[in-house]
Amino acid sequence: FFQAEDGIRDFCLSRGLGDVYKRQEMVFSRMKSLAFPSLSPKQIEQLRESDISEKEVAESSKEICRNWVAKCECIRELIPRLFIETTLLRIQVFFDKKKIEQKALRLAKQSRGISDPLIASHYGTYLIRVMNDLLPNEKSHLLLILENFLVQMSTGNFGHPSLCLLYTS
Repeated sequence: FFQAEDGIRDFCLSRGLGDVYKRQEMVFSRMKSLAFPSLSPKQIEQLRESDISEKEVAESSKEICRNWVAKCECIRELIPRLFIETTLLRIQVFFDKKKIEQKALRLAKQSRGISDPLIASHYGTYLIRVMNDLLPNEKSHLLLILENFLVQMSTGNFGHPSLCLLYTS
């Protein structure tokens, strides 16, 4: 779903959450090099989210980031969209840092629509990991994900009947 101008069109099979998380670093590194073309590769590698000021980022780079985010928000299937949007949360620092917390809360609320408890837990863990890297002091999304998990456990809607007995007793 990425445009050709971003340079990330390679095909690779994902083997799970670790691959998705590693892909996030690749996208972020690519955006750093586009946003700061005057920096050396070593300086770009050392650049962290907290070092990036939206005012310093080239408008063309901001537009690429906005384009990626807009394309992801158009994906109809809930689970792929949530994972991809979460992966791209990190590029939000290039054009609107203030909305990261707001987006994380929205994603946590939307994860309530995942009916499979294992996938919901898997996604919640991924969102927690990404947000811990981006905003380690922000915990409101964590409370929502924990609440979602506890609601699923209390309803008994989590697979095998023996698990139901284990968690409800």
